Amino acid sequence: MHANCPQLYSEDLLSLAVSTIRNQTSKVIFPVVEGLAGQSALILRQETELTPELNSTFLAHIVNTEAAASARTKSSKKLMLFDNTALASLSQSTCGALPHIANLIARPDMSFSDSLLIQTVYLAVPPVFVREPATRKGRKIDGGAGPTWSVMKSIRTHALACLRGVSII
Repeated sequence: MHANCPQLYSEDLLSLAVSTIRNQTSKVIFPVVEGLAGQSALILRQETELTPELNSTFLAHIVNTEAAASARTKSSKKLMLFDNTALASLSQSTCGALPHIANLIARPDMSFSDSLLIQTVYLAVPPVFVREPATRKGRKIDGGAGPTWSVMKSIRTHALACLRGVSII
């Protein structure tokens, strides 16, 4: 292609990618992270009782197993991803896809429709407000290097890059 010609990407494909990442984060990753943040309250409840953050028994089960895995792990051995392989794979693919979307949005030689930009904003805003597990003193668990912290840091960083790219346009 000529350097002055804009590249064409299928808006349907980009829209599907943004909505898929948004669904992964809002329906799986964020509820698990917020469930781990409220783990002490969740342990006191029966496993069959669901919290507003955990709208399925499967997510409640994942939160309980992640909390147990985190409790078994010594502070010298820090987890970088979740213990559950499906959740680890999902969080890894989400953390890998967000930088690509942020880079596409930030490119000055490309223009996107308003609906795609709005979808990107709806993807990028929620990570800022996700409550993460913390100790009694308000510091992150394991000195800030636990699995939820590293995943949420990556998601937050790239989500803010998406917002920065949208604001430039």
